[in-house]
Amino acid sequence: LSTAPSLELKGGFPQIAEALGVILELVVRDFVQTWYGDITADVSFPRCVLAQMMQAVDAIAERMVGKIDAAETIVGQLLPIVTAHIHTVKKDEFVMSDYTAQDHLPDEHMQNASKWHSALRDMDCDADEDERKRRVMAHVRRVVNLLVPLVLPPEQASFAPHRILVRELLTGALLTPIILSIADPDTINQLLDTQLERLIREQHMVNELRDALDQQAQSNIPMGSSQFPANRESEDGYGNSKEETNGTEQQPAVRTYEQFMTTIDECSDLDELQRIIEDILAQIRKRRILIMGQNKDDIVHGQRVKDILVYINRLYVAKKKAERRLDLLRRDQAFAADPKRIKST
Repeated sequence: LSTAPSLELKGGFPQIAEALGVILELVVRDFVQTWYGDITADVSFPRCVLAQMMQAVDAIAERMVGKIDAAETIVGQLLPIVTAHIHTVKKDEFVMSDYTAQDHLPDEHMQNASKWHSALRDMDCDADEDERKRRVMAHVRRVVNLLVPLVLPPEQASFAPHRILVRELLTGALLTPIILSIADPDTINQLLDTQLERLIREQHMVNELRDALDQQAQSNIPMGSSQFPANRESEDGYGNSKEETNGTEQQPAVRTYEQFMTTIDECSDLDELQRIIEDILAQIRKRRILIMGQNKDDIVHGQRVKDILVYINRLYVAKKKAERRLDLLRRDQAFAADPKRIKST
């Protein structure tokens, strides 16, 4: 699409318009041109789709810049809606989870089923990931289907093929992946890790500067004098305090790993297993931050970095084992609830 139309927002913001234009061109290239190019070399149809998407973005930007107070919209309208949505979904999930082991919900809850959020209504707790994704996409498609006529020009919104194609591009290629990515806990964890690593790097630079200033300030202090008592306690490379008894050090890392494995083998509670997995992830994140930017032969809190890496690998093994046991217990509970259904699948 070398001669593709360029996006120009009526409210200005040329840099934002250029970035959005590049994103829309990539969407059309990857999700329209890849299959339409096999039909014909004519690029008029992809250009038309790109122009429609740009007009839709321009219409949204014009409404936001000219008619909407961003601060009032976010604080006064969006936040209450998001808060109410989270409260409703969590409440409905709690009601559904209480009866997952039964054949059906009580009548009083079935009467309230129409009030549940549409993303949870008729949701099968045992549905696989693909089925959940299809249902989320169906919900997003219903919302986008209501929004597309509001942002497209009337003559284009009335043309069903273009309207449907724009709707499916926005639903399947843009909004649903973004929503699923944001809803994935790993995405939040990665964002937190990235921010923590940046903050730790900045703090590391501050500590180096502070140490240099302290060394310079203490260079004139006599060798025999000491202003501060020696710290008798220390930490090992795993973030735990260590004690020396009869010349030998305790090894909390191996003991902690074995405790994880023993607890996983003996645990039969789903919530407890989920907490164990979260605890393991927290331990992994803590140690990754501890050794960030260090070489394998460096010493961190009295332990070599490569020993800490070995412990991190063991934690990953414990995490996989806990996840497998969690899946096994879920299948056992589902089988106990409805053996015929499990056998039929």
